[in-house]
Amino acid sequence: MAALALILVARTKEGTTIRREETLQTEKIQIETKDNTGKQTVEEIEIQVYPREYTEAEFEELAENTLQNLQQTIAGENESLEMITKNLNLPEEDETGTLELTWESSLPSVISPSGVVTPDEEEGQEVTLTVKIMSGLYEKTGTYKAYVPQKQKTVLSGSQKIQSELQELEEKNRTKESFDIPEMMEESRIRTETKQNTMKMICTLFMVGTAVLVLRWFLTFSRLKEQAERSEKEIKNVYYRFIDKLTLLLSAGMSMQQAIARAALGLGALEEEVEICIHEIRAGIPEKKAYERLGRSLMIPEYMRLFSLISQNLKYGNQNLLLLLSEEERRTRKSNQEEIRKKGEVISEQLMIPLFLLMIVVIGIVVVPAVL
Repeated sequence: MAALALILVARTKEGTTIRREETLQTEKIQIETKDNTGKQTVEEIEIQVYPREYTEAEFEELAENTLQNLQQTIAGENESLEMITKNLNLPEEDETGTLELTWESSLPSVISPSGVVTPDEEEGQEVTLTVKIMSGLYEKTGTYKAYVPQKQKTVLSGSQKIQSELQELEEKNRTKESFDIPEMMEESRIRTETKQNTMKMICTLFMVGTAVLVLRWFLTFSRLKEQAERSEKEIKNVYYRFIDKLTLLLSAGMSMQQAIARAALGLGALEEEVEICIHEIRAGIPEKKAYERLGRSLMIPEYMRLFSLISQNLKYGNQNLLLLLSEEERRTRKSNQEEIRKKGEVISEQLMIPLFLLMIVVIGIVVVPAVL
């Protein structure tokens, strides 16, 4: 008689329906089997449930709405695409964050694919912007026309014109030891005054002011550098405690975001950096990208490796990640023991100096009287 298998979803749902979430989920399923003798066996398995994908009709509708909304979005601070004088806003994804957008420009020198506008100095240019909307196997293309007027020429003021003419006069007389300038130019009186004492005072004030600014900058830089080094040392010292707590919380079934936030509590500077990362995730930044950015901002090899590991394993669930974290915890423990041993050796070497001085004093106390 064939065995009878009943599939039961581990967590409570309506019937045996499995609902798709916005991110990759791991579903635990129990299989209860009765053999020919009536003995029951229960086995637990896991399946990966991916986010729901768009159908071709859904993609077409969403892409069409995106193309219509982009007409106003890409103009940025400009009133319309018919007169572009400021940089454009060319997003890399749609408002829902589910469609990827890539841009191409018919004249990258005038409007770059990132939206930077550089007007032509000779004449106005009409630029065709092409956007490609992609999601999975589907893609849709749209085009927009934008007109960038000629770059406006700078109008010189009266003093600027005089300065330009005087500079040309100086260039024409560079073979002479001196040259004369007119008393009137552009209906303005021209005169020069040379005062040695005034120039000395100005130079002195300039040098003193420069020295004060440099000193202030140096003190500020030193203070910031000291704070950064202190924070970096503090964050590095709590690495073992952080990964230990993180492994424990993930093993207890807590989500990655909650586990990281809880593991960083009470760890000083690390807690502040993790709070920033959590706020970014809540603001809409993808969890994978936020963890990679956190690792780069800490600029410590151990954390960069850890958060890179976490971001790479998000789509595979926490099972493989727990094994890797346990291995990382063992490696960190050995590294800490080695670092403590090295610090002990350094302290022992430093203690040898007073012992050596004490030995010299003792030898002097014994030898000097004997010699005398």
